Amino acid sequence: MLIDSIITDNLGTSGINLIGAYNDAQLGKVRTESFFQMQPASTSKLDASAVYDSTTLQLRLNFYSYGFPGAQNMQFNVHELTDTINNYKRQYYNYTVPYDPATLGEAHILVDYDSLKKNQALTSGQDTFLLKARLNDAFGTKLFNIAYNDNNSELSDAKKFRTAVKGIAITPTQDNGVLGLNPTNSLSKLIVHYHTMENGATKDTLQKSFVFVDGALYAPNFTNVTVNRGATELATLTQSYQSMAPASGLRAVQSGAPMMTKLDLSGFYAFADTIDKLVINSAELVIDNVGSSAGSEVHTDLLLKVVNNNDQFMYARVTADREAMLRYYLFNDSRHYYVNSDASSGTPVSLKYNADDDRFSGFMTLFVQSLFNGRNTGDAVNESRLRYLGINPLNPASGTSVTRTTFNANNVKLRIFYTVPANSGATP
Repeated sequence: MLIDSIITDNLGTSGINLIGAYNDAQLGKVRTESFFQMQPASTSKLDASAVYDSTTLQLRLNFYSYGFPGAQNMQFNVHELTDTINNYKRQYYNYTVPYDPATLGEAHILVDYDSLKKNQALTSGQDTFLLKARLNDAFGTKLFNIAYNDNNSELSDAKKFRTAVKGIAITPTQDNGVLGLNPTNSLSKLIVHYHTMENGATKDTLQKSFVFVDGALYAPNFTNVTVNRGATELATLTQSYQSMAPASGLRAVQSGAPMMTKLDLSGFYAFADTIDKLVINSAELVIDNVGSSAGSEVHTDLLLKVVNNNDQFMYARVTADREAMLRYYLFNDSRHYYVNSDASSGTPVSLKYNADDDRFSGFMTLFVQSLFNGRNTGDAVNESRLRYLGINPLNPASGTSVTRTTFNANNVKLRIFYTVPANSGATP
């Protein structure tokens, strides 16, 4: 089932954008484009003797990669935006801004999957990988003239600068993988190179930098993610919150262009309704035979959100939803409901991936006990029974990756160890 409202902008993150594309045989072709707003690193005008030389772009990788093993020589196009990015609203995965189809330049980088993965695991001492491009001089001269003249305060007034220079987009030219960028890193910037003159000779070779972050460590840089599923068995899955069950048994959880798997709890109720009293000793949700591979690894953690009978998330601000969920071991983030962890109330249960066993698993004993306790109202079936859960990404998150996890429906199991008290209406 597709979901929406996945935010991909840099507010609240350390700076994450995605660029690239790759073909997934099961889920379709994934394509990511990134959009950047920039501003001068300083509002000081250039020296009166300044002479333009060239313009370059460099963006530091954040070490995320997906859709390729081994080494890849990646190439991207840089475009100038023809409209501004809206500074006053959040940006979602399906949002885009028009850009000039003519390119400002081509960016290249040679990357190795194993090296990126190694650096991603480090907390310090990481290598520096920069995506670089030489941009055309017409665009560079425009920036140079703004920095040189500051006409109409286009350099010193951030809003006027954004009107004059709306930003850039970076788009893939190949289908050989997706990379993560960190536009808020100090090494990520657009540089106008120039020199100053004195007595008819070059005095200094200097730079004027334009950055992708403001003083509050936020600029509305964002990623647009699309997936073409036309050549897959998911081709008819085009609407958000519309569930389908592929005949092959394929189930998927996908970040970026978000997809979740809906878990039907009717099998548990078919068992629970035969017993009057039940004590759950342990309940573990297990997903076996996931099949992670180098370059296209699965999520490390998944979480469970409550879904109603209409394939929508239960919403904590709706009175009827809030009242229906009171009887269950859940918590909400003021919007959606999540299955509580046995270890800590207010923390979602995490289905963790174990590479050695090739499985996800997580204990949800208290939640399953609450399902049993809340299945009836008096002597009648509780008509607002919690029937569905959505298996969603937790790490990597939906808005900062295109990681996907696939498995077969028959490999999802709820393992329960229980005790039936005496005189319960069932044989222990």
